[in-house]
Amino acid sequence: MLAVSSLQAQPESDYLNATMGQYPNAMHNTALSTHVIYDQSTWESDLTDPAQLQRMFGMIGARMDGWHTWAKQDQQGLRLGGTARNHSAQALWKFRCPQSTTFKGGKVQILVQVPEKWEENETTPTVSLHNQLTLEGGGEYFKTYTRNTSSPLTFKHIKTDTTTQQTITLDIPMGIDTFYVQVTRPMHTPENAQILVRSLQIQAELTSDTMLQIDLSESEMYWNHGDQATVLLRSVGRQSIEKAGYNLLRFDGQIYQPVKTVQCELTDQIAKLDINQYGPGYYRLEAFDQDTPQWILDRRDFVVLSHQDSAITPQTSIFGAKQTDREPELAKKMGIKWSSSSLLWAWSQAGPDKPIKFNDAWIDQAIADGMEPVVVIFTAPKWSNGKKNPTYPPLPVNYKHWQAFNREAAKHLGDRVTWYESWNEPNNGHQFGFKGPRTKRAELAKTIQRVQYEGLREGNPNAKLIGGNFAGLYPEWVSMWLNNDSLLDYQQAMSGHAYCRTTPDVHWAHKFPPEPDLIPRLLEFRKTMDQFGASDQPTFWTEFGWDAAEVSEIEQARWIARQFVMFQAYREELKTKAAFIFTFNPRFDYSIVRYPSAVDPWSHRLRPAVGAIATTSSVLAGSQSINKHHDHPDTVRLYEFTKGNSTIYAAWATEVAKQPTVKLPNQQATQAVKINLLGDQSSVNLSANQQVELPTNGDPVFFILK
Repeated sequence: MLAVSSLQAQPESDYLNATMGQYPNAMHNTALSTHVIYDQSTWESDLTDPAQLQRMFGMIGARMDGWHTWAKQDQQGLRLGGTARNHSAQALWKFRCPQSTTFKGGKVQILVQVPEKWEENETTPTVSLHNQLTLEGGGEYFKTYTRNTSSPLTFKHIKTDTTTQQTITLDIPMGIDTFYVQVTRPMHTPENAQILVRSLQIQAELTSDTMLQIDLSESEMYWNHGDQATVLLRSVGRQSIEKAGYNLLRFDGQIYQPVKTVQCELTDQIAKLDINQYGPGYYRLEAFDQDTPQWILDRRDFVVLSHQDSAITPQTSIFGAKQTDREPELAKKMGIKWSSSSLLWAWSQAGPDKPIKFNDAWIDQAIADGMEPVVVIFTAPKWSNGKKNPTYPPLPVNYKHWQAFNREAAKHLGDRVTWYESWNEPNNGHQFGFKGPRTKRAELAKTIQRVQYEGLREGNPNAKLIGGNFAGLYPEWVSMWLNNDSLLDYQQAMSGHAYCRTTPDVHWAHKFPPEPDLIPRLLEFRKTMDQFGASDQPTFWTEFGWDAAEVSEIEQARWIARQFVMFQAYREELKTKAAFIFTFNPRFDYSIVRYPSAVDPWSHRLRPAVGAIATTSSVLAGSQSINKHHDHPDTVRLYEFTKGNSTIYAAWATEVAKQPTVKLPNQQATQAVKINLLGDQSSVNLSANQQVELPTNGDPVFFILK
């Protein structure tokens, strides 16, 4: 029985594009595997079948630019390299045995072929077996690992002087519980040299014959409260287990705390576990044999997300997210109602007279899931900007092509898309490559937006543009946008990226909570819009979030939830349409899902932020703000909302609060439902104007009074 890493399968179009290596879906340790437990000793993967890419752990490598293909799948298998001498590729598969055992031995057999003989070369391709990964070459902000430098346990060279198929056999060492199979096409190979990987087979032996296996009906280990998930406990070893049991634990933000222990009998080696009775939260199941309960034979972590009201629409919700195209099902289960992703000109049109490639399947999916799509259009092809970085805007001579691209985009997308975003972060040198003075940068960026708007309206007269799209919340940029040479008539809304304030002394890292100045900065942004004639234009807060490399995962979760509460409390004053969490893309440390290599095979990818957003949207989407009882600059916050027949209080103590308590404004004794950050619910009796204790760690809590 072998376990393969617990990662989400990408949609077919996504993982096939990723395999082709075209930016922005280049395979840099990309998650392509799905969680599968095998109850036989032989595991096989025929790589002539594109669906088998889902069973890979990932692909890493180096390449010179976004147009070169360094890995692709076709009817003959998975091809590595073949377009450039200095492009490397490493295909990876990860295997792990159950917790109760280790590998006793076995063999890895991989069928490979060199389609054409290689010329004389100083490096040769290899098949290797590793018990760990040492990934290097990636940036701290945008993960693009280029190589695994761990020493192999064993390896063999692939012959390059023959085109005959080769079966490479490697022995699995005794005593390990995890191994990776790697096929490497190294750098400095002949220009067009390829390796064709046709199939992979594992024949493993395990040290234990007594094993339990937890099976979940869901492809990934999360679902909404109220959904019915099937969880089976199986005896899969050679020695049958008739009496088993399981421990259920719940994550409290720091550790997993015991909830209950259940004993069960297996009929025909199977028992069905009743876990649908448990409410929202992050859980762990531990299976054991009743004869030896101290030995955990299998484990599964799973998440129950708060129930989402299907009647909530984008018109009644501000909850949005960036790059939901990567995780449409998860976004839906979180209650996301606004979906934003990019249409990148730089990789959509190879030349001024070349056809435009539209990747818009995510838009249809978003609409089907009840979300409003928002499309951000930016970047410029090298042929349009003097062969500069894609974030450098097009040269004036090519404005007509920028306008035409936007026109064709709006025409192609039609009435499916109403809202578009202007060029991303024109006040950020990393996103708007022009390096001149601020006034010159603003002047150029305004021209780019004006041309973009004209193109969009030519393609679809109903298209609306969200202007600005600034990094941060800087009123001076709003005034530059709307004062002299105003863009008021070239946009229908404005946007800022509402990250916490930061400074050069912390290297611009987003590592502080939102409260010290979020509210006044948002209000100043809105005030400046009103001052310069944009009072009738709404706001979109098209990015916010926290870098999980700079803050803990639970800090990321609680601060996101608190900021969503404040957005909802000030929705009317700010005229907010939507606020977008950044991001679902695991290549960024800002991601609310974990990076593939950080996920154990028995675990899940969901950082606590996923549960926190699902909880906050479940409680607040569709609500109306009634009162801000404790607001900026108070160190304890208390906001009141109404939703249907319910009154909702959202409260928390900030990290600098000396007294983490608050007096609720209810005028009479009542029953309420108390909901914590990750959705755990409990009934409480509230006396009139009761003073309640708040979590000392800064978690927000919700009280719902019927």
